[in-house]
Amino acid sequence: MERTRFTGYETTRQGFIVTARTPDGGLIKASCDHLVGADGAVSEVRRAFNPEGARQAKSCVANYSYYEYDGLGRFKDDWWHVFLRPEFGDIISCAHVKDDVLALSVGGFLGAKLLQFENRFVNHLAREFGVQFGARRSTTGCGLKIAPPCLGKDNLLLAGDAAGLIYLNGEGISAAMDSGYRAGQAIAESSKSNTAETALRYEANCGDILNHMRLCLDNMNFVVPPA
Repeated sequence: MERTRFTGYETTRQGFIVTARTPDGGLIKASCDHLVGADGAVSEVRRAFNPEGARQAKSCVANYSYYEYDGLGRFKDDWWHVFLRPEFGDIISCAHVKDDVLALSVGGFLGAKLLQFENRFVNHLAREFGVQFGARRSTTGCGLKIAPPCLGKDNLLLAGDAAGLIYLNGEGISAAMDSGYRAGQAIAESSKSNTAETALRYEANCGDILNHMRLCLDNMNFVVPPA
């Protein structure tokens, strides 16, 4: 099954028939009572289930740069500093000490000038915190998809990035593990009671995660660009 890709599903009275394509072009069909999409931010399961929601996803990029430093000034080396200022990026900016370097992260939606965001961030830390920067040692980057949360319907569930459960610092593994566990719980509970209320159970189980997402969105309204 390695490198086999989901291509679609059909709903039946008993559940679902899922189709997938193998690397050599072969077609696989499998039946199941419940279908869980846990296939990441560009989820094909979510795209098949909710095409409009997939189109609403916003693509953004973020980078991490690692700087040598001669002094930290008022910057605390055991803190993770977060900045919610649009002049440093379209998503949150953060800085923290990692090993022997100062790690800085900025991000923006497609077309954003990340180097300009980073330079403003560096200048701010030097001016306001007294950080004495040395050479930039290295830079890495990644792409993110931020979509409205969607947990699924009936016996089709979405978890992690596929459900839009990316915390707005780009950290998704915590919500992925947590929501995946809760999806399994909802399926087990529904199977025991022989009911088709799996998605409702799952949503109730994920109330605290959804509340956290709403809190983030309410307090970081610059994260979502104009339509």
